[in-house]
Amino acid sequence: MENMENEVIKIPRGVVIFREGEEGNFMYLILKGKVKILRKGEEIAVLGKGDFFGDLGLLTGLPRVADAISEEDCELVLIDENSFDKIIKSDPNLSVRILRKLAHRLRDMYKLMDKMEREETEIEVENEPLPSNVKAWFELEKEGEIFPVEQKITFLGRKDLSSSFVPHVDLSPYDKNRYISRRHARVIFRNGKFYIKEEVGVLNGTFLNNRRIKPGFLYDLQDGARVTLGRLTLVFHTKTKQV
Repeated sequence: MENMENEVIKIPRGVVIFREGEEGNFMYLILKGKVKILRKGEEIAVLGKGDFFGDLGLLTGLPRVADAISEEDCELVLIDENSFDKIIKSDPNLSVRILRKLAHRLRDMYKLMDKMEREETEIEVENEPLPSNVKAWFELEKEGEIFPVEQKITFLGRKDLSSSFVPHVDLSPYDKNRYISRRHARVIFRNGKFYIKEEVGVLNGTFLNNRRIKPGFLYDLQDGARVTLGRLTLVFHTKTKQV
């Protein structure tokens, strides 16, 4: 990175460096500070010293695909197309490093797109009722309390007074010690079957028939299955009427 002193710019904390949709004529190398990258309002990366960003816009000539905001006071090297060509030709090791970074970012972008697509699909069906011939419910194992499952997506957890979120299966009255997370798990009805998925960030785990499940993955939920959240166990029941 020789002869780049004149290209260094200082950015205070909290400044929007660029927005999604803007033209991408420059890329940036971070000499000092941290930069947050967001897409559709969701944080996808926090970059620090030695990292670079804005490269996709520079290389493709297409508009920015994310927002970049300084999280700390930053010193950035501003690199245009001509400077980039000179750097690549003079430093083969940097070329390899950039290619590796781009490969990782492409992989992460595909993961994010897949996640967003799944979430959008789930939002579409969140308020859809179960088919009329399908009946399902949870029974709290010790108390015998019944919680009907009436929608294609059913949240299990605790009431969140700060955000007014109330899960379909609200276990707040039975979870005195708050072992259960607010959005602990969700039951999904898809292609004629029920599945359960633990939400990311749950602290005390979810157990299906005494085996802990991994967050973010779908597990078959069969009639008679025992689901344990924190220290509470529910039994899942389902019946399908012949039409």
